[in-house]
Amino acid sequence: MQGLLIFVLRLFFVAAFFSVSLRSMEPALKINWLSDYEEALRQSQAASKPILLFFTGSNWCQACIKLKSEALSTPEFIAATHDKYIFMIIDFLPRIKVHTNLTYQASKLQKKYEIVALPTVVITDSEGKKIGAHGYISGGGKIYAENLNKLINHQ
Repeated sequence: MQGLLIFVLRLFFVAAFFSVSLRSMEPALKINWLSDYEEALRQSQAASKPILLFFTGSNWCQACIKLKSEALSTPEFIAATHDKYIFMIIDFLPRIKVHTNLTYQASKLQKKYEIVALPTVVITDSEGKKIGAHGYISGGGKIYAENLNKLINHQ
């Protein structure tokens, strides 16, 4: 009887080990944030996906930091959007020196999409035509993803 108990316990530990090992081998979903608008357009056209432009001030804008942490970086948001969009970040970083081309690009895109406040998320088609936009919405990543996905489903 004691031998059977030891066998069952060993079997349990082996099964638990393989279960944990297999779960850790699953690839984690992630978003690849581009910083080049022309590259985002190319990828959007090649994949036939809309572009999600995230206008942010990542090192000074408290609402931007909140949107990223409460929605855009959550597993729920990533799971609901990772395969639906080409992602691009347009970061306004006045407190540090940034590459001149990125500063010029950010200014140009701010004017093109009429961005008046940060954070703003703009969804465009593969030609760069604005489909819709959202600012901060409370409720977490799932709610935010649902609101963005409604924009592309109603175009």
